[in-house]
Amino acid sequence: MPQLALEPPAPIVTGALIRASNVPMTRPILAFARGILDMDLDDSSSLSIYYLERLLQEMVIGILVDHARSRVLPQSPSAFAAAQAVIGSQCSDPSLRPSVVAEQVGLSLRQIQRSFSAHGTTIEREIRRERVEQAIALLRSPDYAALSVTEIARYVGFSNGSGLARAMSALGNPSPRQVRTLSTSNDTKNVTSHPRVVT
Repeated sequence: MPQLALEPPAPIVTGALIRASNVPMTRPILAFARGILDMDLDDSSSLSIYYLERLLQEMVIGILVDHARSRVLPQSPSAFAAAQAVIGSQCSDPSLRPSVVAEQVGLSLRQIQRSFSAHGTTIEREIRRERVEQAIALLRSPDYAALSVTEIARYVGFSNGSGLARAMSALGNPSPRQVRTLSTSNDTKNVTSHPRVVT
């Protein structure tokens, strides 16, 4: 029986949502989340549960990003963190590009590129890294063993399986098929993703 893996929100998230209560979508999203928690999920598949969790995560991140965007963000670590949040929540969108990230955080493309450069990375690299991390998580999970590598690649924002394989190789990971094989043999110690840039 699949369970929705929702934990009580951390105090920092709860406080941020309260501060973001002036964002127009906060109340409807919170009502939706309460409705999900009241649902009987006993007959739901693991895939359905995963998509519900993902939807809720993206909604909350959307509220927080929208709230952050409503303030003027200077070029600072907070702008970098906001951009990372946008990438994390929207990386599965194949049309996510640096210009979209810049627009979402309310900075010019050049300003956000400088912010990423100051952290030793690029927007494109962080989008690719986030997509690879999500793909590895899905490839490792037995709940998604029915999905092909191409389906997982498309889900996380790559156009095909070979694009995912190239990105994984560029970050020093084994191929998608090897990740899946290692996961089924419970030997995932050799599968790592590129380290996240910390603000």
